[in-house]
Amino acid sequence: MPPPVALRAPTAPKSLAALAQGAVAPAGGRGRAMIFVAARGAFAPGGARAGRVPSRGARERDAREGPTSVSEEGGGHRRSRQLGHPPDRLSITIAAMVEIVLSGPGKNALGTPVMQKALSDLRDARGEPVLLRGEGDAFSAGLNLKEIAQLDAEGLTSYLELFDSLVVALLTHQAPVVACVNGHAIAGGCVLMLACDLRVSTKHIGTRIGLNEVPIGLMFPPRVMKLARSRLAPSHAARVLLEGGLYPPAEALRLGLVHEVDFDPETAAKNLLGRLAESPRVAYVDTKRELNRAVVDLDPAEVEAFRARVLPYWTSAELKETVATVLMKRASESKKS
Repeated sequence: MPPPVALRAPTAPKSLAALAQGAVAPAGGRGRAMIFVAARGAFAPGGARAGRVPSRGARERDAREGPTSVSEEGGGHRRSRQLGHPPDRLSITIAAMVEIVLSGPGKNALGTPVMQKALSDLRDARGEPVLLRGEGDAFSAGLNLKEIAQLDAEGLTSYLELFDSLVVALLTHQAPVVACVNGHAIAGGCVLMLACDLRVSTKHIGTRIGLNEVPIGLMFPPRVMKLARSRLAPSHAARVLLEGGLYPPAEALRLGLVHEVDFDPETAAKNLLGRLAESPRVAYVDTKRELNRAVVDLDPAEVEAFRARVLPYWTSAELKETVATVLMKRASESKKS
């Protein structure tokens, strides 16, 4: 009697993973890509929903049209290719997204040009799902302290208004926005991360995430304070804001700063964005608006009171000296690394 033959369960084609990562934005800017937004059948790639039974209409469509057609966009051109997959095993829906990249010196520090470009790209997204990430190995190291140290009261007012406009644009974007926290997200960088609907961080233990304004001597603008309170549990908000710690990803996850950690945060973030994009847009946008209403609708008097109280200190010699010390410390640590 011949020996029994070992049977292996079918696996998804390797090309699927390559496809999920293949359509990315060009370095240093906004780009369009196509992402997985649903998967059904016995297998689902990284984070997509599995175990969903295809509807009769879907089965009939697959029988008529064959393998799923995948469309890609780039450089003003559109092309399609066919994906072969076992029948009734895997069906993939593709949706457009916009990838916005924070790119600048000092680990993508939020200088005026960086924020202007991100704001312009976000407005150009025109209601499409957005993935926000940083260039290289960092999300953003925060506000550009070198630029802040050179600003007078009028210049600082314009700078902070630009930052505030970017935060509001993320909070009010008429589609899902997911932050791919691919490295450090510190101070203002952490604020932009929190302004996104959901956040996926790298699992790299060297990454640091947090709001360290208090140890530096900076006071939080009203919108940033409300944003932190809306995103974090009260006990966690007190620790994150008052301690001003910079936390590794596992601790950031426990504190609620991020929703997921993954060694491949970009793929995980795209999968998450795809799942959010499956929801009916009207319901998603209405719910997002209500969640963010208290952060978006600020009392103008509160904003003016903050400016009157805080701006003189932000432009004072005392704070400029503190900023200079922070910059020297960063430069020293950079040389050691």
